[in-house]
Amino acid sequence: MVVYKLKRFILPVLHGWTVAVLFFIKPCPALAQVPGTEAALDPQVVRGTEVVIEGPPSDLRDADRKDNSAEFGETILSPRRALAGGAYQEARSHWLMTQMPDAEMTEMVAAIRKRYAEVVLAHVKRPKIERIEIEHLTFRYPPRYYENTAEVSVPVRRLTIHATDHRKRPRHVVAYYANYDSGGSSTVVLQVNGHFGANPSRLGLGLIDRGGYSGAALGKLAMQGVPLLTYDDHDVGESSAAIGDENGLHRTLANLTMIDDALLVHFDHVDVLGLSGGSERLYHFSLFHRCQIRSAYFAGYFSALWTALDNKERTGGPFGTNDDTYNEPFLSQFQWADLTLVAIDHIPHVAFANNACEGAISKAAYIHELLPALRRYTTRFQSRGGDPDCDGVSNSGRNLAHEYDLVDFLDFLKQVNQKGK
Repeated sequence: MVVYKLKRFILPVLHGWTVAVLFFIKPCPALAQVPGTEAALDPQVVRGTEVVIEGPPSDLRDADRKDNSAEFGETILSPRRALAGGAYQEARSHWLMTQMPDAEMTEMVAAIRKRYAEVVLAHVKRPKIERIEIEHLTFRYPPRYYENTAEVSVPVRRLTIHATDHRKRPRHVVAYYANYDSGGSSTVVLQVNGHFGANPSRLGLGLIDRGGYSGAALGKLAMQGVPLLTYDDHDVGESSAAIGDENGLHRTLANLTMIDDALLVHFDHVDVLGLSGGSERLYHFSLFHRCQIRSAYFAGYFSALWTALDNKERTGGPFGTNDDTYNEPFLSQFQWADLTLVAIDHIPHVAFANNACEGAISKAAYIHELLPALRRYTTRFQSRGGDPDCDGVSNSGRNLAHEYDLVDFLDFLKQVNQKGK
């Protein structure tokens, strides 16, 4: 069954009358019939429970204030790449960009999609969305919280997406939808959290510890009136925990499909935003989303995939791993350039962002691995953030750490909106 979404266009006033015409503009999945969907996305403001946000926002940041240039990072990565039979040499031999050196971009993108479908997506089962539970909230941010002279009230819905997996087991993901009245069904920013804090969404919105290391970045963004969706992954916050027999990467991607199927497919376009592990998740999302992604802003996460294989336990190497998304078949056959090339191929606006006081190894991988690989095929992307050249010196004077450069992101979003007109 296909449910058609109606879109209203208001024509110019004719002889004192406003003429409204309805157009059938695109088919939407039958997910529109899931109980709670219409109410979750209704732009009509419901005040709900008021939550007074404690200020000022935290000034804590995850900063690397020494040796934070790409060139310093390269002094660590380069010797590990040179090891005969090492993790880098092993992984590189499997990369499609190595195996198909003469491929054009179209051919390479098709090959990457095919391999990703076989290696990753074949193991990711989209849960069946059952219903959306809604709690109405109003967040009150005090004066001088973020360049505001008066209190700012933000309408928010806490959405619990209930589903069952392919084995009929229940699961749920909790999302927060701020400024739902601003974009209607037209536009939304999806911010995906990474691996910080016990409840990243609530931290980012300023509800816990005054924002912690996030500096309440999402709260500051919401205060600008931006329609904003964010959610917490499994094993953190209010979302359900992983099942013991699930691989962390597969569970992570299945959670993204729940957000996509329950909410994102109902918007005309989506701007995705990720920092650190949030970027990691969005790299993957660019391979399987059903919604219309208009722009992608990937921040602060470029550490090469092969480094996760070059860890102490596996090789005696110096790098760490993250059990949340560790998946050896994926790590051994892909590089981030693969996933980002696919993103650039079909997403109209793509940006990568680095800040001055972020990690050197991530920057070195960006400069010496990601960019050269992408530039073989395209230059249709932007290098942004406070330290776009990754020399460890702030170009903007903001001297930011491992955090969102909100000024830069809002400028990027403004460009996207202007070009979309």
